[in-house]
Amino acid sequence: MNARKISQQQRKLLLDRGWLSTQATDFCNALLDLAEVREFPRGKTIFVEGDKVDGIDGIVSGSVGIYAGPRTDPRVLVHIMGPSEWGGGVAPLGDENPRIASPSARSDLTTDRISWASLKKLETEFADFRSRIGELTSITMKYLLLAYTDNSSKDISVRTKAAILRLLGEGWLPNSHVPGDPFELAVTQTEIAELAHVTRNAVAPILKDLERQGAISIGYGKTTILDRRMLRH
Repeated sequence: MNARKISQQQRKLLLDRGWLSTQATDFCNALLDLAEVREFPRGKTIFVEGDKVDGIDGIVSGSVGIYAGPRTDPRVLVHIMGPSEWGGGVAPLGDENPRIASPSARSDLTTDRISWASLKKLETEFADFRSRIGELTSITMKYLLLAYTDNSSKDISVRTKAAILRLLGEGWLPNSHVPGDPFELAVTQTEIAELAHVTRNAVAPILKDLERQGAISIGYGKTTILDRRMLRH
């Protein structure tokens, strides 16, 4: 793993979409001035459930699979994080709290890490600092509630389309419309099935039908969203 300061291009990515796109410029600049770039190879487990929380991480490139139950086999995939998403904010400024999931790099991964020690330095500069970090927690909780609601449907087609929309950030991630369609997701049919709580065999014809309609295009290890509006019905 290598560490270095973040570039202007990486800053822009994190400011255009997700949590920081909702924050004031002075706060964003102060926060990202404290960040260090971290790089992980594909397959690397970033940390495991129960580890001590030691900061927050914004994804710059690549993706992370979030798994619950690291001691079970197979592990349960609960989310795939992509660029401009942040992790670690579920317990703001609570470094005594344990991690609640186990992320693994699904591809070569680049993140911006800001340690709790660095974050706490900002408290004296921003009176509303804790509420800003709390907004990161709110985004995470909104995703979890949306996933629970989506997967409560008995219609597996509805659950499948909802899983794809969650991967796009719809309904929970600020400014998720950026950059719009077409949008390529590095996600397999098996992973979509896991997120929708259906089998691989059950999800395949649903995805093929969506492809015939022109909503998506299915490739090897990826799904390209051609018209997300067709996934909302």
